[in-house]
Amino acid sequence: MLEKARQFIRENIAPKTKLLLACSGGVDSMVLLHLLLQEVHKPAIAHCNFQLRDTATADANFVENVAKAEGLPHHAQSFATQEYAAKNGLSLQMAARDLRYTFFANLRKTHNYQVLLTAHHRDDSLETFFLNLARGTGISGLTGITAFKEGVLRPLSAHSKEEILSFAQEQSIPWREDASNASLKYHRNFLRHKVIPPLRQQFEGFDKGFSHSLEYLQEQEQALNFMLKEKLQEHLQQDGAYEKLPFSSAPYFQALLHFWLKDLEPVDYPALKRVQQGDSDLNFSTQNFELLYSRGFFWLNRNPQQQKPQPVKIKVDQKRLQSPFALKMERVSAQSLTMEFSPRHAYLDFEKLTFPLLLRPWQKGDRFIPLGMQGHKKISDFLIDQKLNSIAKKNQWVLCSGQKIVWVVGQQIHEEFKITDWTKTIYFVQLLN
Repeated sequence: MLEKARQFIRENIAPKTKLLLACSGGVDSMVLLHLLLQEVHKPAIAHCNFQLRDTATADANFVENVAKAEGLPHHAQSFATQEYAAKNGLSLQMAARDLRYTFFANLRKTHNYQVLLTAHHRDDSLETFFLNLARGTGISGLTGITAFKEGVLRPLSAHSKEEILSFAQEQSIPWREDASNASLKYHRNFLRHKVIPPLRQQFEGFDKGFSHSLEYLQEQEQALNFMLKEKLQEHLQQDGAYEKLPFSSAPYFQALLHFWLKDLEPVDYPALKRVQQGDSDLNFSTQNFELLYSRGFFWLNRNPQQQKPQPVKIKVDQKRLQSPFALKMERVSAQSLTMEFSPRHAYLDFEKLTFPLLLRPWQKGDRFIPLGMQGHKKISDFLIDQKLNSIAKKNQWVLCSGQKIVWVVGQQIHEEFKITDWTKTIYFVQLLN
């Protein structure tokens, strides 16, 4: 029995591969451990204690004892799952999923495990199909839980729960029963006990037909992704830290947008649709990415925390600056300079400046007096008047002398620092790129 799983292990896991097995102590993971040991693999065991049921500690002890008996490396972690779920606005099941896979990823990085093994099976794919269908999903959400995904292997994916249970009983494999599997308060359990059994009873060959449907959907997703990847390479542009994708009325654009953002979560897809219909703006930020829409382009920064700009000091005798962008600075006699007026040039009265100057991103509440005006103006209002898109506004820098902004870089200087008939020395700053 379970010959497909055995064959999967033989074909996809080389001898001496460093394996990490996610083991709850339930029948599925214990059967997978049994198969791996029969095929002479010695996986490390990873157990998650989500502290959600009375038997959680007993389950953890059971898994630890199995690991010791087999001489396997053992990793266990307890989680404050309810607190994590409440803090992040997640269901308990989604919170557990986040905590589980973060734990596994950290173990793989720390101990150099090459492959993560999970005991998902065909019934899990069936339940996931209906869950995603109810939530609203694209084709990728209807392909079930695949046997291969980014360093994760699922050898039992071709087998049903019934086959796994029969094998465990035949081989006298011990396991722990999760009492929560009977509770209908969980959506997955409701599907497992109330929805899927009547379908199997009503439609002869339901499981076989479902497996074929998953295969077709997976093949079609691969073909679609191949075409979308080509389209994305054709249209996607790089602009500094941002990827930008021009809006298109092409019939495939919605699928292209989803394909581009598929590795990011959570993405507010209804908001994306409203933007495309012209009903709203988009400025969506998380710790892991930033997504904006401005003047016909979607802009994406995948690592906003890593690229947080830092202020830079400019000394009085400094001639060049290369980062965060290129500037050229020089002191020139007012009598010898021929001025070429441009937003990229700042001609400042040197005697009015206090060094070192500070170059920094503009901040909320910043104010200055634009050249030719008498009163202060907020930088935010000034940038709106300049009709800059949201990305340009976000990336705007200012040059400061003491507490005063002397130049909104590439835009306008401060009225108080302009050169006059009494200026002796001009401090000339040129934006080179």
